[in-house]
Amino acid sequence: MALSSPTFGYMSWKRKGATLVAASLFVALTTLPTFVQAIPKWNTPNSVDIYGNKCPLQDRKGLECPQLCVKSFDDCPSDIAAPTCSDDETLCDDGSCQKSCDGVTNPCLCGLDADKLATKYVACPAYKGTVTVKALDVPKKEQQIELACGQKFGILPGNATVDSEFNDIPEWSKDVVADKIWLQCPEAENERLTFTEPIFLTFYIVISAEFAILALWHLYKMFFERDVGKLRQLCDQQAPSSDSASSQDGDSNENSIAPLLLRGYRRDYFGLFGLCSVILVTMGWLVLIAIIVADHYGAVTGVEYGVFKTHLNSAKIMIVAWVMMALWITFIELARSRLVSYFRIECDPKVAQWIQVREHIDELVMMQENSKFLFYIRKFNCWFREFIGFDKTITTAPVTKTKSKNGEVVALRYFEYHCTRYIQDPEDKKYKITPVDLGVTNAELASQRSGLDSAGAQARMDQIGENFIRVYVPSFPKALLDEFTHYTYLYQLVALWIWFYFDYYQMGCVQIVVIIISALLRTVVRLSSENKIKSLAERSTMCYVRRNGKWSEIDTKHLVPGDVIAITRDMELMCDGILLSGEIIVDESSLTGEAMPVRKFAIRRDNNVYDKHSSGKSCTMFSGTYVLQCISDSNNSPMSDIDGETKRSGWKEKTSTPSSNGDDSSSSVNEKDDMNKILEAGEEPTNTLLITATRTGTDKGQMIQRILFPAHYSFVFNEHLRVSFFAIAAWGIIALGLSVWLLGSGIDSLYYGLFVMSEVLSPLLPASLVIGQSVTAARLRRMKIFCIDLPRIMMAGKIRIFCFDKTGTLTKEGLEFFGLQNIKKSESGEAHFDTDRIEMNDASDLLQMGLSSCHAVTTVGGQFVGNPVDVEQFRATGWELAGKNGYKIDDSSDYTILDTFVKPDTNRAVNVVKRFEFAHARQSMSVATLDPVTKHVHVFVKGSFERIKRVSDKASVPNDYDTVTAEWAKEGCYVLALAHKDLGEISDWQALEDMDRDTFESGCSLISLIMFRNQLKDDTTDALTELKRGDIRPVMITGDNALTGVYIAKQCGMVPEGTRVILGDIKKSTSEDKEALQLPMIEWRDTTTNEVVHDIDTLLAAQNNSRSSNSVNKIEKAAVVDGRETSDFAIELAVTAAAFDHLVETEKIRDYLLDIRIFARMTPKGKVEAVQLFMERGVTAMCGDGGNDCGALRAAHVGLALSEAEASIVSPFSTPIRTIFSCVNLVRHGRCALTTSFTGFKFIIMYGETMAWLQLFSFYFSVVITQATWIFIDSFVTVGMTLALSLAKPAKKLASSRPTAKLLGPQLLSSIIGQVLINFVFLVGMMGIMFRQPWYRCNEFDSRDINLALWQQLGDNYEAEIIETFLLYQMINAAGTFNFGHKYRESWWRNYVFVFVFVAYFVFVSVMVLTNPNRLNCLFRINCGDPDALVDLGYPRPSWHIAEYNSPIGNNVLPTNFRWLLWGYALCNAVAVYGYEYFVVLGPVGQWMKRLWQSKFGNKKLQLKL
Repeated sequence: MALSSPTFGYMSWKRKGATLVAASLFVALTTLPTFVQAIPKWNTPNSVDIYGNKCPLQDRKGLECPQLCVKSFDDCPSDIAAPTCSDDETLCDDGSCQKSCDGVTNPCLCGLDADKLATKYVACPAYKGTVTVKALDVPKKEQQIELACGQKFGILPGNATVDSEFNDIPEWSKDVVADKIWLQCPEAENERLTFTEPIFLTFYIVISAEFAILALWHLYKMFFERDVGKLRQLCDQQAPSSDSASSQDGDSNENSIAPLLLRGYRRDYFGLFGLCSVILVTMGWLVLIAIIVADHYGAVTGVEYGVFKTHLNSAKIMIVAWVMMALWITFIELARSRLVSYFRIECDPKVAQWIQVREHIDELVMMQENSKFLFYIRKFNCWFREFIGFDKTITTAPVTKTKSKNGEVVALRYFEYHCTRYIQDPEDKKYKITPVDLGVTNAELASQRSGLDSAGAQARMDQIGENFIRVYVPSFPKALLDEFTHYTYLYQLVALWIWFYFDYYQMGCVQIVVIIISALLRTVVRLSSENKIKSLAERSTMCYVRRNGKWSEIDTKHLVPGDVIAITRDMELMCDGILLSGEIIVDESSLTGEAMPVRKFAIRRDNNVYDKHSSGKSCTMFSGTYVLQCISDSNNSPMSDIDGETKRSGWKEKTSTPSSNGDDSSSSVNEKDDMNKILEAGEEPTNTLLITATRTGTDKGQMIQRILFPAHYSFVFNEHLRVSFFAIAAWGIIALGLSVWLLGSGIDSLYYGLFVMSEVLSPLLPASLVIGQSVTAARLRRMKIFCIDLPRIMMAGKIRIFCFDKTGTLTKEGLEFFGLQNIKKSESGEAHFDTDRIEMNDASDLLQMGLSSCHAVTTVGGQFVGNPVDVEQFRATGWELAGKNGYKIDDSSDYTILDTFVKPDTNRAVNVVKRFEFAHARQSMSVATLDPVTKHVHVFVKGSFERIKRVSDKASVPNDYDTVTAEWAKEGCYVLALAHKDLGEISDWQALEDMDRDTFESGCSLISLIMFRNQLKDDTTDALTELKRGDIRPVMITGDNALTGVYIAKQCGMVPEGTRVILGDIKKSTSEDKEALQLPMIEWRDTTTNEVVHDIDTLLAAQNNSRSSNSVNKIEKAAVVDGRETSDFAIELAVTAAAFDHLVETEKIRDYLLDIRIFARMTPKGKVEAVQLFMERGVTAMCGDGGNDCGALRAAHVGLALSEAEASIVSPFSTPIRTIFSCVNLVRHGRCALTTSFTGFKFIIMYGETMAWLQLFSFYFSVVITQATWIFIDSFVTVGMTLALSLAKPAKKLASSRPTAKLLGPQLLSSIIGQVLINFVFLVGMMGIMFRQPWYRCNEFDSRDINLALWQQLGDNYEAEIIETFLLYQMINAAGTFNFGHKYRESWWRNYVFVFVFVAYFVFVSVMVLTNPNRLNCLFRINCGDPDALVDLGYPRPSWHIAEYNSPIGNNVLPTNFRWLLWGYALCNAVAVYGYEYFVVLGPVGQWMKRLWQSKFGNKKLQLKL
């Protein structure tokens, strides 16, 4: 950090008060500061001792003599007599012997021509010895040295004094005529630049040319774009609304998306030239700065400032060029996405070569704080972004024309945005997504089994694009360049130019290395992540497709909606489609996270509307899923009426033999080697798929699209971070002004101020908030909890409400069959229940027939596959799956059997001839079975007991049906009901085939209840208890019955013991007018007594009033202790899906939301709605198995899927460990990450503040901290402490509160500001103690008395030594205080890495402070000195080299007692900051102040029952 004499000359301690106020940073940097001459009179160095006595003048040894100039060499004194030259040498004017004096400069001319001097002098040889000055007076130092030297040479009398007339040897002057003069050349006048030097002329030409080019281009552009605003287009991101099965328009479940603004652009060569000029000028700025810095070191011409003449000229030019470069690069960075388009001509999008897509940015602020201050900041930010046009993302895509296979150009223009093709409509010339209409009803879709012809396929390929999502992954150099052009790196690199010019190149090089390593690591991580996405997205394989009526093998890239392909085993689907024929077992875990294989059936040929996410899900196959097994064709397959042929798995054959076992994989012909033989034989594939969507139209494509182009969201601390940066920048500007004020006149003072500013606004600030997330993600990964969205980790630390699915999440994965309860009719025809529960073996033949057939279970590899409830039901019957028979029911019908089930001991068989799969919306499934014995067809309908009651004949429903089912549900049973009707013998099988589902399932009679037990997981209760202890409210959102949910909630402790649970369900009340419509209303009933609760609002109001005056935990504790007496005030609500929907429709849901503990019978969509409602009130998490919970998992602030699938597909977090203790671990680590990130942020802030005080105090004393100390701080302390702090481990137990997420919150601000003030007081106190030391006074640092050229050694004094050591302690202590575990991390001493680093640094500094001179001390210039000075102090002469001390006293060794005083005072400082942090910020004082604040202003925290 170079200092020139104008800056660090003697600072007048008697200057008047400073008046400098920095109006703005830009003005200060571009116009150069208005230097002030005033500095407060705080102390005059070496004026008086501690007693007020005037300091005695000290003798000074080892002073060098100036050179003596004489008229003739004969006049040189004997001590410096001219040498005698050899015969071939000449005595030159500089006093040396040379063979030729040409080129030898006479120093006595002081750079002037000899004819301009009154007298010509020659130089006596320089004196090689030194002199001693008695009673050196600093202001007269030069004159005293000259006097001592004159007396030494014998040319001045011994009694001469500085002011006596005998001291008659003058100093150099061009008019002097004395015989002898002292060579003290006056300071050369600053050689003024003419600004016509070549480098300036080049600069003028380049800048003028650039501005001329830009101005001309702008006028040129304005002329050609004068009417272009009318031509811009709005384009929808979704295809026009259609009921078609094609999904190319995206997910219909998504919210409406704002249209895109399209601008067309065409190439212009003038604009291309302008763009190149901008790039060259940008590079030119960097070259110019590099030349200035290189000239500073003499690397351009070989001498320092060879180009810019003097340091002052160079410094002024550097500061102006640096500011202009920074502004230019900032502008280029901000305009980067718009820059290329600016240098094109905007035109009509109809004829454009490029389309610029502008999409509005809707930034979602999670954990948004209702602060007026932040509200206005947010409002201003939105306004400013909109004003400058930064409220939109801008992407430019080339316009391309489609081509047919023969290469002919077709008049279809398109561009692709977010992997989706936008085609120009030939009629209105507007770009849009064009859907493919395949039909609306099942029958329309089922009829499209013939596939496409080549021309139709090519047309759709042109319309949609190839079935392949291309993910652009840049090359490593390109990715590295992108990383370096990020604003963080640009800020660092721009700031480092000041460091390099500041002669701080050592640390600059270290920072460059750190930046490069950081960029390399981030680039490697980025490319690794993008390559994973690329491998996930860019997938294709070969398949067999029906084109032009023939089957052929093509790449899946060439598939389009409407194609029909053959499905084979082990096939990965690359598109969404509808199964036209056959039955398939698929693995959908990559999309849903549900590891259980799923059975798919052929689409039915009815007139129902197809919906792939609802009724059509059982026949829909999704991209990214894998085919595990192909099963023989269904009776209702569209293929079943072709030639009357029977089918087997894989391909249609002429004959068929029923399989004898349930595993028919041996009948599959899937190998590619046999495929051609089958095709040559003219056979048709049994399992065929109609493609409905490709590319981003598929569910997988939309998932990849969301990964590649995620929504813009930020967290509350991001908003605080913006404000924090502005506040820190403001303090940096103040520090800049203080630096200039303290350092006085000189351009160097501005450089020092900029250096302080770069320390205050540290580039490590953003990284400090990320490092904790990265460490936590690695820890979670080791616990098998995977995360792909790092900011969500910090969200996990703020979870307030945790929603859980029941089955498979809170309870064990499987259900256990519990029993049956038959329904019989009395002699009077009244239905009633059997009194006892019966086992499966006691069931009637009819009931066993229904239970063995009413399901969709099949086998894969000998294992049952299907819904877990169905599998358990079928296993309990003891029947066996006889296989996919595939034969016709009779010779007169083409109707085939789906499944045959056999009872092993009796060989009793039943054939399934029709099946409607389970639908969430209906909560039921049904089958038609053929009894081979009686030839009767029986219909069985199974589903939730509520649903079956509604569809059954009322006469078959017992009067106590609701009571009995409720009792079973209260005991924790999963209750289903089974209904039946006998269709008798059927001759018209086509009528059965055409029967719609409502007709099929109507008119049935209830025959039995089916009970299953769902056992809690072993650790569910403990996990929920821990969450509630952590101030988190657990909520159940289940598709199961409400009473079963209540039972499980009580069993696991989700609902506290003694709490009343009141269930809300819909009851229709009829008005007196019978013709009036029935009005739905919610009826609330006590789940224990079944009594109707009429005053639910009154009860809740009483509970809320009690909660407002007492803590929730106290209420719950009272309920447990006192029982029923206080349980009236402990009320939880449960609602059914119908009641929930009604509350949503009537907008009353928010009144009851926080009192609802159980949401029952919820559909996937309902789960999403419930989660989103909770998200309005607090940070909400969702935990489920990834099946029908996918929407809720993705919607929640934090979603954790208990799934084997990839986390990126299911939710932000996933784990294969199916225990909800993973939720506890996620919260623990999330809270730790949030706290650790804020700790790192506080430490970097303290680093900046400490460095600012260090610099400002150094400026006051005109000293510079040693280079070794700078490197130690920036390379080891800062980086090492930040990394060590991030390794704090999470607390073992959850605390009863959550960590703050507010960077501007009272806790964080009080922690930082309090410690800054404490440290400042102690630092001032330490300097005050130093001023009271007798050994210090009269030995103070005086910048007039040292060699300013040796600026690196301006720390060779007591002031710099004490400042740097004391502030080193403060910086280490800051990290120590922030390492306190508090409630969210383990105790500070359990962070073993930090403890080691902390102790190592503390001992390291203590060794330097307390020990006698040694190698380490002398490296840091602490407690060291010149060898002679150390010997004079009584220390042995050092054996190592010590650079000469730039100090009059030659050392800065502190007395031993003062070393311990300094060390002890630093310990007192540590105790103060530790005590403040522990007792005031985190401890009882802070808690008392918090309670006081809340008592005065109220507690705004959301109060929840836990």
